[in-house]
Amino acid sequence: MSTKRTRWAKCTGTVNNPHWSKGGKSVIFKTRLSCKGNIPRVHVRVRGQLLKCPGLCPPSTVATSDETKTVAVNGGNVTYYTPKPKGKKIRGDGSYQGKVTMQITSPFPGTKGSAGSKLVKVDTP
Repeated sequence: MSTKRTRWAKCTGTVNNPHWSKGGKSVIFKTRLSCKGNIPRVHVRVRGQLLKCPGLCPPSTVATSDETKTVAVNGGNVTYYTPKPKGKKIRGDGSYQGKVTMQITSPFPGTKGSAGSKLVKVDTP
């Protein structure tokens, strides 16, 4: 009798609040992602949206990101940036919020998840 072991992985992500990045010279937010499971690694696609409310809301999208990275299962965190480093620069005082969707793309497709930050006031130089 053979027992087939089910291969699985589950990833969770946390979205940091948007803030001014001195190094990036832009308003950014980071998504930190980690995975657990019984396979060595997965590829995870994260799509980010940086939203801004300059005054009255609803917020509008001022920057996006779309990146797939290899994530070691049962390893440390992997960081995704929105906007991507060396990408679009976002300046201007206002209230910002970060939102992402995350999905394992291989070795098998996973459930799509989402996460978001608080709407926070950011002052830029």
